[in-house]
Amino acid sequence: MMALTPFIHASFFFILAVLWSASLMTSARLGPVIRIALFVSLGVALSLGLEWLASAVGARQAQTYEFSMADVSGLGFAFWCSVFALMFMQGRGFLRKYAFETGLIGFYLATYWLIEVTARIFESGLLLVLLAGLSLTGWRRLTYLSAVLAYGGLSWVVRVGQPAMGFGVG
Repeated sequence: MMALTPFIHASFFFILAVLWSASLMTSARLGPVIRIALFVSLGVALSLGLEWLASAVGARQAQTYEFSMADVSGLGFAFWCSVFALMFMQGRGFLRKYAFETGLIGFYLATYWLIEVTARIFESGLLLVLLAGLSLTGWRRLTYLSAVLAYGGLSWVVRVGQPAMGFGVG
């Protein structure tokens, strides 16, 4: 069933690659720091070669996207860094159980400043990342829930004066 997900959206090719990599690295019993370093390296390598890869396979996105970073505030980067830090502080057991979710965040953070299309890839696994955050315990869970609510509220406040909450522009 998972192999069929790229028929929904091309971003699932990358989600499957992260999922397969997380599974392989976990079964190889790589430590969390090594796994994260590999996901960051994978993200940087993809950022540098995605335009070539899209052109080579004839993807329509090769002409649609610029494969460079447009104007970003960095707020999303700061938010996901803090979520990642909370997950990292939860310990090795959490990082092993949620290797895919933490790997996806690491992959996204590595590509955040380099290309704009990785946000679409991250969105495809976002629900699993958010659900993994609910497994945090103690103060980390309270901090996580507060951060998610604050980030959602801030995103809403920024768009309140725009037509259709910012989705009707352009």
